[in-house]
Amino acid sequence: MFERKHYGLSKRMPNVESGPTKSAQNLEDRQNSFETMWSNILHISASRRPKPCRQYKVEDTDFSEAREIRESMAVKIRIEATYPEGPDQVFASALRYDELADAMKNIAVYEGLPPGEAQEGQTFDVTVTFWGWMKNPPHTIHVEKRDDAARLLQSREHGGWIKRWDHRLEVVPEGRGSRWIDEIVIDGGWRTFGAAMFATYVYITRHKVRNALSITSSKEKAS
Repeated sequence: MFERKHYGLSKRMPNVESGPTKSAQNLEDRQNSFETMWSNILHISASRRPKPCRQYKVEDTDFSEAREIRESMAVKIRIEATYPEGPDQVFASALRYDELADAMKNIAVYEGLPPGEAQEGQTFDVTVTFWGWMKNPPHTIHVEKRDDAARLLQSREHGGWIKRWDHRLEVVPEGRGSRWIDEIVIDGGWRTFGAAMFATYVYITRHKVRNALSITSSKEKAS
């Protein structure tokens, strides 16, 4: 009697009788045993193959939620400032590009501002350098609407990572003086919040340079 290792299992092999008939029979039994073993192994391997992944198509995907998130990034800020001068005088001053450059002189320098006043249909590119070292990418400004009777100016702007910068300027009577209202809708992707905070600082600084009597600001999600 002797023991033989068989794929990790110990099996006792029976006595093998001498003679050609018994030897041939034993050899045939072994071959049949190995064939059965390999057949089982192949069957197990086939059953464990990973199933193919489902092939997704673009048309199968619903991007509506992503669009809602993308649109919700836009923020609207509102800055109001009161002045002792009348609304017509204040609006006339707000139309001049040199007045804008003067109000920004302590924090920024504009390159590319056209001369004179803002005109409806006007489109131009400007480069703004803040504090003498932070130079922004070219910024495109389109004057969409100018209504002198309503003292209203609307511009559409964009540049660099700023996808949307819609500025609505309006001057209304306020007692014996006037109220200057800036509404700006900003969309800068994931940078929107920081851009809105910086824009609020810039517009408040302008009104301080103009010697406004009072300044208020607010921020909300754009509709």
